[in-house]
Amino acid sequence: LPAMLGRPGPRRPGVVLLAAVAALLVLLGLAPDDGLFRWSLGQVGRSDSMLHLAVGLLTAMLLAWQMGSRRVWLGLLAIVLAGMLGGAAEVMQLIFSERTAELRDWRHHAMGAAAAVGPYLLVMLARWCESPDARNHGTSLAYGPYSM
Repeated sequence: LPAMLGRPGPRRPGVVLLAAVAALLVLLGLAPDDGLFRWSLGQVGRSDSMLHLAVGLLTAMLLAWQMGSRRVWLGLLAIVLAGMLGGAAEVMQLIFSERTAELRDWRHHAMGAAAAVGPYLLVMLARWCESPDARNHGTSLAYGPYSM
């Protein structure tokens, strides 16, 4: 809100958001019952494949934002890492919970992560279209021109 009003606001690193989402996803993966998530998907006639696709996309976008904000290749590496995290999550689910690990779930997670490549590249390549005069010299647009 402060940035929208053109005022300085508190700076919070994006790692805080990444950690919060990661903790939520770990709890969701290890919970014995999916509860609200599975119920809500069932109401629209979808299986848990959509949940794995969405989690893969969210994880990949957050990691790409954190790791690849300066270098495109690091963002693409982050997307690959997000796809691999789905496999690690399935192994954790097998070891630490009563739920089963399925290769299909990992595949859907990886497909969701792969879906992040398009939007990520679009945003990163759009930066090259800006003229040097339009670039914000040293300050982040997210915090406005008055931030320190």
